[in-house]
Amino acid sequence: MHFRREAETLFMILGSNAPENESDLEMQKRTWLSDLLPSQGYLVLRGLPSASPTLVGTDLHLPVTESYDNILLKTILGMKWALENSNFDVLIRTNVSTYFPPSKVDVIARSIDRTTLFFGGYVDICRLPGENQIATAEYVAGTALVLTRPTVQMLCNIDWKLYSGWPDDLAISIALHNAGVSPKRFRRNNLSQLHFFLPAFQIRLKTSSVSYLSSKRMESLHGYFHATSLLGKLGRYMIISTNEIRYAFINWEEISGFAKELFSHARKVLQRIVRLGK
Repeated sequence: MHFRREAETLFMILGSNAPENESDLEMQKRTWLSDLLPSQGYLVLRGLPSASPTLVGTDLHLPVTESYDNILLKTILGMKWALENSNFDVLIRTNVSTYFPPSKVDVIARSIDRTTLFFGGYVDICRLPGENQIATAEYVAGTALVLTRPTVQMLCNIDWKLYSGWPDDLAISIALHNAGVSPKRFRRNNLSQLHFFLPAFQIRLKTSSVSYLSSKRMESLHGYFHATSLLGKLGRYMIISTNEIRYAFINWEEISGFAKELFSHARKVLQRIVRLGK
């Protein structure tokens, strides 16, 4: 497949040299990336220190060393290239372990005023680097940073030395917050956290303790979204749910994380019941 310069919505995927990441990327190409609408396209960002920005198919090689610390730099370099070589109106910076149903992405993209400074995604909270534990901030998680072209242009003009050593999604979120751009909240289904499948705009599949699960989950989800009947979708949903129960008991990390999430949700429900009873 070749890069679509005319795409209105551009997925910018963070590639790397890690074997498990390459496996996830190949599964993305066999599943949802193969279903992109004519208005959608994608790029895979790859680091190649000795080269100038070079496009090979859908791979964009950038003059940066592959490392976690350089994700922000790689993202900004990719955005600068896209501004000069693509007609996108909406850009979604993501990774290899997230599933996007193209039709749901299209609904989100068409709901955005593309002429404005827009930033959106799943909003989480974390501690600011170098601050005490009380200093927290909201940020858009890196599974899907949704930006309009004017926002990308703003990001490319920011002095990123101010955010040296920060996680890339936090740095982008704080930089835009400081520029007066507040994020729009979008729903995300996190399978590794909840083990419940919801057909959301973005579905996070990564489990740090078991590298192969992202690809397996992606393949199962693709079967659900490709089912043409209600009965077929129900059958696929049951397969996904059964697998998630099994995955939850692979190791203690999964069991404890699952239990914590269940306890947290049960507590919130109980608190709501108490408030309603007063």
